[in-house]
Amino acid sequence: NVQMGLGIVLQVVRQVAHRFFPARYTGLSSNPKERERAIEVARLYEYMSRVYFYSNEKLPIVYITLRFLNEAEKAGTSPELATAYASMAVLAGLVQLHNLAESYSEHGLSVAEQVNQPSNRITVNVVTGVHKVSVGKWEEVRVRARAKESE
Repeated sequence: NVQMGLGIVLQVVRQVAHRFFPARYTGLSSNPKERERAIEVARLYEYMSRVYFYSNEKLPIVYITLRFLNEAEKAGTSPELATAYASMAVLAGLVQLHNLAESYSEHGLSVAEQVNQPSNRITVNVVTGVHKVSVGKWEEVRVRARAKESE
């Protein structure tokens, strides 16, 4: 638990640096091989996050979700980045950081629109909707779902 706690602190510090200096950390992998590697690593963390989520292991899910986002940001705009932002929105909401959750939610939705892959847009809408429903923003979720339904 101590090692996991220290890992979480390191990932939080990284994420704070990413938020304050996005140009220095987001989309660094200009080399196609480095970008693909960053995307593959992010995918692995995404899969691990699901395992920890369904096994209800709290510390690992926090660490893995933070690590997922930090890795996805290296690759820049991608479906993995959109999903990572959405995952962080839920995580931030669970620890009662609702403004931060809203910010991550907006980032996720924005990246998903840029990527424009229907399956990713659905995933991001569902995951960000989890946070929005948990804080009583039912009408916002309903309006967004109907707008997507009519597309």
